[in-house]
Amino acid sequence: MAYIEATGSSPATFHCFNISGAEGFAFAGIWKHQTGNIGDTDLDTIFHSVVTTTPNEMAGKYHNRMPVIVGPDD
Repeated sequence: MAYIEATGSSPATFHCFNISGAEGFAFAGIWKHQTGNIGDTDLDTIFHSVVTTTPNEMAGKYHNRMPVIVGPDD
């Protein structure tokens, strides 16, 4: 399991990050179920976002932030 950060464009270069020896990991996130309408459009959806933090030394080489990774005991 890994996550990817892209740098550049046309074409982008993709950098893959994983946690050595981990069977998996989770990101911290927030979500909200929203119903209602926008004009004539009915809305019934879930909005979500990944929580980010200051990057560690490795991720900082490629991006100015990284996802908050939640450990198995958390």
